[in-house]
Amino acid sequence: MATESSITSPQILDSCGNIVDLLYIEKISDIRKLPHATKDTIISEIGSLFEDMFSLSLETTTSLCLYQKSMQVFLILVREKVSNSLVGASIFNLYSIENLPDNSTKENNFIVPASFITVVEKYRQFGISKYIYSTFEHYFLQEYPYCNSIHFNIFSSPFSFHVLSSSAKFSFPDTLGTENKLLESFMLKAFNAYNRPYKKS
Repeated sequence: MATESSITSPQILDSCGNIVDLLYIEKISDIRKLPHATKDTIISEIGSLFEDMFSLSLETTTSLCLYQKSMQVFLILVREKVSNSLVGASIFNLYSIENLPDNSTKENNFIVPASFITVVEKYRQFGISKYIYSTFEHYFLQEYPYCNSIHFNIFSSPFSFHVLSSSAKFSFPDTLGTENKLLESFMLKAFNAYNRPYKKS
């Protein structure tokens, strides 16, 4: 599935109180499958936000959006209804990773999302990042209802780690402790799948 669709999600944004009527969510299940002109416009918009927040170059944002080693590149965008301006953006790269070697069973295979998320300063106090994660989880479970999944991330700040780990059933390091050889081995595989050079602007 790779469609561009704009949806209003009051069940997700109601908790933001007075901003519920100001914003809408746009879901793109795989940006790589969109028409070139649409794809370029969206990447340019996201690139502006990521440059301000992470000092990432447009080249790096483009790499995140079009990474060929990902099985899927899922976007959730948050826009103002009146201006259509992009005020929040997320890129979820999905990878398929086998946990144990020489074992191709379904139980041994994990779909691993890794994400970049940012929200403009004006809206950060409303907890939109958590709603982006919740929205992604909703659609992810629809597309992959019976798959093992572990969310892997390289965080830009302790707050970013808190946002994700506080909504997770378990996290490492945290609820599962700080030392776990099996999880460390798995996370290294995820890192190797996800790792690529990042260029700052």
